Amino acid sequence: DNARPVEYAAIFVLTTGLCAAFLHALAWSGYASIPILRGIGWVLVAMAPFEIRRWRLAPAREVLREHFNEASWTERLGLAISLVIIIALFCAVFGPATDTDSLEYHLGVPLDWLRHAGAYARPDWFHARLAGLGEAINMLGLAMGTDNLGAVFQAAGLIVALIGVTAFATTRSARIFGMLCVAACPVIITLITAQKWQMFPAAGLTIALILLVDRARRFDYRTALLVFGCAAFAAGCKYSFLLSSGVVVLCG
Repeated sequence: DNARPVEYAAIFVLTTGLCAAFLHALAWSGYASIPILRGIGWVLVAMAPFEIRRWRLAPAREVLREHFNEASWTERLGLAISLVIIIALFCAVFGPATDTDSLEYHLGVPLDWLRHAGAYARPDWFHARLAGLGEAINMLGLAMGTDNLGAVFQAAGLIVALIGVTAFATTRSARIFGMLCVAACPVIITLITAQKWQMFPAAGLTIALILLVDRARRFDYRTALLVFGCAAFAAGCKYSFLLSSGVVVLCG
């Protein structure tokens, strides 16, 4: 109950990684059929209302109200721009996949797995070798009838990144400036609207680094689980994260 937002964000990343690993193992074992995946999906959907009731939105509303009431006009403008961009990005992720990478293998490989009730070697398809844990989440979305579940998680990664970047902000203006640095970055819209798992793992590594810095002198087993779990999830999503994940693991 006393966990900080950074810890909640790390737990969210770790939980997503565990779900993705389970779905990935299900695919490689040959049990990734549509009925099984739909059953898993509906169980997760049924759990959602109970989890939403546990969210504490009142503190977040109080923080926003305090920021608007006590902030200067410049700070209010920066906060308003950040919120508008974030809401617009969340609306954009509900559109269909249109980029080449998503259609070619980020969705193509999971669709091929569904057609064969599991993953199998495709030496004739070079990009099939690039599928990772994130594609298992995309496979669940396809089984449930949607092609943008991966993009929804990338949008969630935006919130995780915002929590990480603003974790060490000591003033209101620094916190708002950090939000603008993340939300207004031009490349964010490409990362969020695609089914490519880059934004979410990168945000997870950011949270892992924040925990390393924050708990350098009291690095307990709980912190180690969150840090190494986020790093492992990022490395399992894409080969390009092996370098950055290795740095996090080495620091840990």
